[in-house]
Amino acid sequence: LAFAKNHADKVSCLILESAVTKPWFHYFTFHYWICRRLLSAKNQGKFWSNLQGKVKKNPEKEIIKTLKLFTKKNPKHQYSVYNDEEKKMIKKLLFENDSGAGFVPDMEHRVGDLDTIVCPTLIIHSKFDNSVPFSHAAYAHRHVKNSTLFTAPVASHFLYLGPGSQSVLNKRLDFLKKYLHDKEK
Repeated sequence: LAFAKNHADKVSCLILESAVTKPWFHYFTFHYWICRRLLSAKNQGKFWSNLQGKVKKNPEKEIIKTLKLFTKKNPKHQYSVYNDEEKKMIKKLLFENDSGAGFVPDMEHRVGDLDTIVCPTLIIHSKFDNSVPFSHAAYAHRHVKNSTLFTAPVASHFLYLGPGSQSVLNKRLDFLKKYLHDKEK
């Protein structure tokens, strides 16, 4: 976002997917302080290692428990609608995830003046995302002048998984073809 704001001449178009576009957690909430402690640069490795150990012992149970962080729908049902390849993708994500500096920079992320973004922007977000609230997408849509908000017909933060994910891919590709093709003319 900062690059699009500061270098408008170099950005043809922009896609925001489940993006944090305003303060994520208020500093004075319990949720903020728990996440700050668990997912700091110092502690995040322990967090992921602990989760990976649990997933190794009982993959389905632990993945379903973890899905609660990402979907407002019933996580057990959500897991059941994923095909085998998608279930492998989630497991792989949990085993390869390393937030490096932790998620604290994301939690404390302040975008600033979105009104200065002028390029065509596609905002994709699911109303069932339990990780980044849909209000972030609505906020971005209100502030980015040349934006389109696409409410993803998927049931979680993972826009690329489950029923409806193909329409997300199609929307993304159509947008890129339109704006990158127009740039070539």
